[in-house]
Amino acid sequence: MRLIKLTLLAIMCPMFLFAQNTQVGIFAGLSNYQGDLVESSFTLKESSVTFGALLKHDLSTKLAIRAGLNFGKLKGDDANFSERENRGYRFETNFFDLSAGLEYTPLAKERYDAGGTFQKTISPFAYIGVGIVNADVSVDDNIVRTQDELDASSLHFALPIGLGIKADLTERIALAADLSFRATFSDYLDGFSESAGIDKSDWYWLGGLTLTYRLGESNENSVGN
Repeated sequence: MRLIKLTLLAIMCPMFLFAQNTQVGIFAGLSNYQGDLVESSFTLKESSVTFGALLKHDLSTKLAIRAGLNFGKLKGDDANFSERENRGYRFETNFFDLSAGLEYTPLAKERYDAGGTFQKTISPFAYIGVGIVNADVSVDDNIVRTQDELDASSLHFALPIGLGIKADLTERIALAADLSFRATFSDYLDGFSESAGIDKSDWYWLGGLTLTYRLGESNENSVGN
């Protein structure tokens, strides 16, 4: 936990030193687990509400660094899938993840024209980063698991990759919708691995809306969109 706090502080401090190019935001959406207890490659049956906070600093008109903290629930239940309901495995966990990376907006334009008039824009964007996710899994006591599964760490490496679209509502406020897939490179995110008989890494996705507020001076072209 201390390492996570220090990492977040190290990311945030340089951004606030250049507040005129910085945005802060809040996120609300859904989280969805994909792993040993899910039958298909994509499903909405295991969705839960997720919230988060976002910090971005513009490096140029098209490129920004971003840091995010999200928290919510991940869950899975064999009962939701006909081919696995007799096995009876299920889990849930309250998770939080911390990530940092780069956001690229290929069609970004200057925020103000030559006369200083604000220009509203709608822009697609993509981002990639690195992070960590903490998931302290809860599994029913009557489900037998291996010792490796019982001893597995609750902290996992994560690789978030996302796509979205954002629109200016005012000079300072923007709304974005995005979907990100987060690979964990671990088969223990759900608390199961050997017992499930499937040797593949678990992952999860987040999708929702982000409302951001731009700090610093208005009525001027900052380096970002």
